[in-house]
Amino acid sequence: MQGYSLKKLQIEAEEADQRLDKVLARRLKLPRNEIADCFKNAQVKLDGKIVKASFKAPLAASVEIYLKAPEAELKPSLELSDYGVKILYEDAYLLLVNKPRGLICHPGVRQPDNSLIDWLRLYLGKKAEAGEKGREGLVHRLDQGTSGALVLVKDQSAYLKLKEQFMKRTVVREYLALVCGQPPTAEGEIRYKIGRNPQRPTSFCCRPDGREAITHYRSLSSTGRYSLLSCSLETGRTHQIRVHLKALNCPIWGDELYAPKHALDAQFMALHAYHLRFKHPISGKEMDFWLPPPADFMDLLDQLDLKAALPPLLLENEGCYN
Repeated sequence: MQGYSLKKLQIEAEEADQRLDKVLARRLKLPRNEIADCFKNAQVKLDGKIVKASFKAPLAASVEIYLKAPEAELKPSLELSDYGVKILYEDAYLLLVNKPRGLICHPGVRQPDNSLIDWLRLYLGKKAEAGEKGREGLVHRLDQGTSGALVLVKDQSAYLKLKEQFMKRTVVREYLALVCGQPPTAEGEIRYKIGRNPQRPTSFCCRPDGREAITHYRSLSSTGRYSLLSCSLETGRTHQIRVHLKALNCPIWGDELYAPKHALDAQFMALHAYHLRFKHPISGKEMDFWLPPPADFMDLLDQLDLKAALPPLLLENEGCYN
């Protein structure tokens, strides 16, 4: 697997019945948060099966773990202009960008390079000096198939203060979602907990033992067969909007993972982060960005006679910053 190395080991007598994440951190001499990411990304197998970090391994069990190669060995193969990232705003602390659909935010097992992190490193001429290891510059993320507004940070103090806003749920994050069918009510709140799908570890599902997840939605317009929704996040779980809308029986158009039957003729997933509002972590000034969806998304809405339902600020060609 390009960009990753496979480590194999066996559980020894003194490690038996201990949490597997602690065993791996100690044996591999790696930080716990790095090991935790490996479990989150399904990079750890015990006797051939994906397990949780808290699993207590038996004696002589075989463990396989994919570890990211040292940074010096990873070199992006794209030029800066090839990423398709558009800068909407920049100062000494922040970068507000339009992330194109198809670009992954941070490296993963299936795509170890050519991520938004690589673009940022190329743009700055160095690694961003803020955030978590391997995810420098990121405060939040968008799925690979989702386009739209995303804020990056250059400075650690800005990172910590902006992260606090996300934790306190004061950041406004609104998305356009074209869904198949109609939600049960014109507007509402979805409060289903979300966790990893045990049958398909790369996906998520609603489950009672999952993490709290809250999505608010309102219908902007509907043809009956399709509806255009505005969704806002109170929490920020992986695939949250996609999983929640599937649970309402109105999956997102073009979502191959959660709506494969509705994605047969689709060329893209119709989910776009159109509105992002937060306070500047240093100056305290309100930052308010509105970003229209990509041209193919707009064309699709036009074909379905749903374009007129867009918020007026999204009818600007380039979007706007208030």
